[in-house]
Formats: sequence, structure tokens, C-alpha cells
Amino acid sequence: MRRREFIGCMTLTVIAGRALAQQIAKVYRIAIVFPASIAEWTETSSVSAYRAFLKELRRLGYIEGQNLVVERYTADKPEHYSDLARDVVRSNPDVIHAGPSRLVLVLKAATTTIPIVAATADPIALGMVANLARPGVMSRA
Repeated sequence: MRRREFIGCMTLTVIAGRALAQQIAKVYRIAIVFPASIAEWTETSSVSAYRAFLKELRRLGYIEGQNLVVERYTADKPEHYSDLARDVVRSNPDVIHAGPSRLVLVLKAATTTIPIVAATADPIALGMVANLARPGVMSRA
């Protein structure tokens, strides 16, 4: 009888462990990358697109400190963009949110596996995407 009790107890332990593991949510990581001058503005402005972006993420269930880690990166000069891009890619976030166009192009050159989200006037002309119908398919130009 002890053997059956032991096996039953072990089975319950395994089942409970799996149920607990399924309840632990993935923590997503976003790298927000901007030049220092823009980054200062986004932190202090109460009506910024940055705050709206984080508010929308919260509305969708991505809450900073719970299931979302937001890493903020800045560079003071364009000469430092390539070093910044290497640091961002090395941290391996799930997605990169960046601007302006020059910085986005440097980030694009640094990674082909991490999605980059940016708002630009003409991403095709800048060589960021091959076409707007499938923007996730990056151009190789």
C-alpha cells in the first residue's frame, strides 16, 4: 500500500508543478532607443507619444514591472549610434522601438532577428522595408 501512496503522491506533485509552471507568464522585453535630446522630452512630456505607447501596452495587458520590462537606451551623438545599436542587440529584447530614421538604419544593420518598430515618412525610400504590404520582410539594400 505504501508504494501506491508514494506513486500517487509523486503524480500529484508532478501535476501541481506543471499547473504552476503554466501560470507563470512570460516576461516581454522592449528596448526603447532614442537620441538623448528626444529621450529627455519623452520622459518629461505629459502628452508624449511615448506615454501613450506605454498606456496602450498597459491596456493590452503588458504592465511594466509585472510581465513587461522596458529598457531605455539613448545616445548623445550620431557617432555613438553604432555602439548603442550593439548594446541594444546584445541585450536581446523581444522588440526594439526606435527613432529617428538614421538610428533605425543603424539598428537594422545590427540585427536581422529582432523586430524594429519605428515611424518614418518613407520607409521604402530609406531602405527600411522592401514594401508596405509586408513590412516585416526587410530589404537587403
